Amino acid sequence: MEFEHLVSQMVHNAQRIRALAEGVSDHQARWKPTPASWSILEVVNHLLDEEKEDFIGRRGLLSPNWDTAYDAPFGRITAGDMFAAWVAHDLVHMRQLVELHWACTVMQAEPYGVRYAGTW
Repeated sequence: MEFEHLVSQMVHNAQRIRALAEGVSDHQARWKPTPASWSILEVVNHLLDEEKEDFIGRRGLLSPNWDTAYDAPFGRITAGDMFAAWVAHDLVHMRQLVELHWACTVMQAEPYGVRYAGTW
């Protein structure tokens, strides 16, 4: 595992998430494409909750054994799997934030279209 690279990605992901959340209006922050989907505000709040409640207690390990495993209800997971999932979790929500920006832009541009921008 490229531990240092993944740690670096986590640091950069925090900056990327901040950039995706900054500069949006209150309306855009709360806007949802459907009642069942999340808003930008809900995504950011979820990330904050994860950081405070789930991930913070597992930081600061000096030399973890990445192969240490736990038999979770969904199957066996190692410490290495968990760490990789933390990095990937940010990416999932960055994609979600970009999709929300796209959907809001499409809605705000009506009655004009965005097809010239390319296929989404």
